[in-house]
Amino acid sequence: MAIKKEQPYLLERLGGEPALQAVVDAFYVRILEDKELEIYFKDADMVKLRRGQYVFLKSVFTKIPDKFNGSEFMYEKHKRLFRMGLGGIEFDMVAGHLVAALQSLKVKQPLIDEVVSIVSPLRPYFVEGAERAAKEAKKAQQTRELQIIFLAAGAVLSVSLLVHKIYHLTKNDEES
Repeated sequence: MAIKKEQPYLLERLGGEPALQAVVDAFYVRILEDKELEIYFKDADMVKLRRGQYVFLKSVFTKIPDKFNGSEFMYEKHKRLFRMGLGGIEFDMVAGHLVAALQSLKVKQPLIDEVVSIVSPLRPYFVEGAERAAKEAKKAQQTRELQIIFLAAGAVLSVSLLVHKIYHLTKNDEES
């Protein structure tokens, strides 16, 4: 009976860590040149961002942890961007830049297809993140509006009490 040899992880088939670094570098060159995405990267620490992307891709191109909560992970990593409007359309644009970066490095199509099969299931997390951020923003706006109403009501009540007090003081002065 022949023992089936396990296929190497995608990371190794792409060319290992140096190849992954080249992909991340080519990926960010493309993203930063995209006028529609530039707002999301303004004032970003690009060294930290590139490093984080490298670590993330290295992880998913080897073995995704069993207890990986993609929705929560993506929301926490992109919360600020979701509040700025990042969503499914922007995910598609970024994923397109990843594919283009792979193509520019002459990665074979079957490996690109495998990358897409790993990355594309993340799209719903970006749609959810955008919806969640919008709900949080709406709730925060409603909270601010209620605070304003309570402040205004408190001010009206204070003025009403003050007018009432002045009225009684002047009325008592007139009676004396």
